[in-house]
Amino acid sequence: MNIFALLAVVAAAALATGCSDAPDEATASPLRPVEVYRVEPPTPTIRRSFSGLVRATEGVELGFETAGRIIELRAEDGGRYEAGEPLARLDATGFRADLNNAQAQFAAADADLQRTLRLYENANASRAQLDAAMAARETAKANLDIALKRMADTTLRMPYRGSIGRVLADKQQVVSAGQSVVTIRGERGLQIEIGVPARFIDDIEVGQPAIISVGPLPDLEEVGAVAEISPQISENTTYLVTVAFADPDPSVLEGMDGEAILELPNPAGSVLTVPTSCVATSGSEAQFVWVATQSGKTPDGKVLATLTRRPVRVGQLHDGSRIEVLAGLEPGTLVVSRGVHRVEEGQEVLLDTATGH
Repeated sequence: MNIFALLAVVAAAALATGCSDAPDEATASPLRPVEVYRVEPPTPTIRRSFSGLVRATEGVELGFETAGRIIELRAEDGGRYEAGEPLARLDATGFRADLNNAQAQFAAADADLQRTLRLYENANASRAQLDAAMAARETAKANLDIALKRMADTTLRMPYRGSIGRVLADKQQVVSAGQSVVTIRGERGLQIEIGVPARFIDDIEVGQPAIISVGPLPDLEEVGAVAEISPQISENTTYLVTVAFADPDPSVLEGMDGEAILELPNPAGSVLTVPTSCVATSGSEAQFVWVATQSGKTPDGKVLATLTRRPVRVGQLHDGSRIEVLAGLEPGTLVVSRGVHRVEEGQEVLLDTATGH
């Protein structure tokens, strides 16, 4: 074999060896498809309906829910007013100061929580520090809600469109909580009297909006507001609550049966919940989720995402299939909902668009 033939054989062998070392695209590991869940906003209220009968409106006495001195009195005997229009105001100087203080405390507590959460996510703050910051914010929020309600309670408003029967108080008069200030009557004299079980009565207040449906008129929806709550329980363990029509349709007649729909607090609370399959537990018993951040698309249009492990603080189970997430997530976030123990940090995956969007 001459030198040129020998070189050709060596070159062919080297080429064959190089080809055998190159990765086989046909055998490359495919991207893992994952199912994801988009975190929904918390739902603080739930609709509940209560049945009753339509009655003619009688005079209703209205007063402040807090004590104070009347500094403004707009209501006049026989005057006509729109729903929500102010009728009288109390001196709110002290309540305004309390509100300003509560707002400042909440802002400080919220900022501290955000700072602690960032530190916790970077392992620079302990769980105890995060829990303390969460508790401080919840306390500040509760105090702020109380201050806002007390401030709102210094204004007496018309619960529905109608007219004043009599004004029972004078300007500069000091009144107690619940003391009658005016009597009002409905514009067209209709209301629905409903029975509310005792377990719901504490969540209902005078002036609360309501939607009224009338049995014989299934396509009609009327707007109303709670006008009166009986202080005494009836023999069938319900309280009588009167809901006044704001502007009843002429076809609504006394004696018709109907329902009043009220927004009441959700027993589950105003917290985020996710399917239990979204939450995993590490060896140290710390809970976490896999957050999917969209990173592009494949040539055939499939959605790509990169996974990031995020610690969360969880609460109670709901209906056995969902769990509260008290810290670490916000609405709109995509989290892996299946196979949370078969993925890893930084992994690129294919999103199941049917479950993620």
